[in-house]
Amino acid sequence: MTPEQIERVARAYFPEGFSFARWHYHYARIKLKTDPLYPGVLKALSGNQAPLLDIGCGIGLLAQLLRDNGVATPYTGVDFDARKIQMAKLGAKKRALYEVLFKQRDVTRGLPTHWGSVTLLDVLQFLPDDAARWQLLRDAMQCVSDDGLFVIRTGIEEANVTSAFTGWVDNLSKHWGWMRTGASRYPKLDVLQAFLAEGGFDVQTSPLKENTPFNNWLLVARRV
Repeated sequence: MTPEQIERVARAYFPEGFSFARWHYHYARIKLKTDPLYPGVLKALSGNQAPLLDIGCGIGLLAQLLRDNGVATPYTGVDFDARKIQMAKLGAKKRALYEVLFKQRDVTRGLPTHWGSVTLLDVLQFLPDDAARWQLLRDAMQCVSDDGLFVIRTGIEEANVTSAFTGWVDNLSKHWGWMRTGASRYPKLDVLQAFLAEGGFDVQTSPLKENTPFNNWLLVARRV
């Protein structure tokens, strides 16, 4: 992403009129500058035309970037946090994003009807337990069409410093109000791969860390 694109997308969250409430604008700028998440996900989704369900969409940065890169596939974003959904809607309205829908939803109670591609970005660790994690993965897999992709970014449980630091930062995000809950547990990479494979998916994995201190991985799954 270029500095111009980062500023253009972040401006979607800049308040109208005089206001000191610029938190989301600065968050977007820092996130896009420092986190390899969105370049990795955009690359994974490149060329895919299936409608997209973005689980845990937050303030809608992925929708903003898709449209800014000329990707016109229908997009639905869901998130548990009503505050973030409100900001996502405001940002989408400000930049007149087309075929973009945001809904507040507790995904532990099921997903909206969808058939296409699915993204699940930095969500698994914030679910309450393993049962909820595996159920959400099952529900998401049922939404992936034959021509769709299932793209996951998650921290991975390993016995190393970066894994411990990832958990510490995720738990810290609850205390400064960004997340509603702290991180409960990360999946192990081989277990997650095996779970997706048993569900009929071919899975490609790669670290998505670059110059960050976090133990994050990207999984791109396709139906076999």
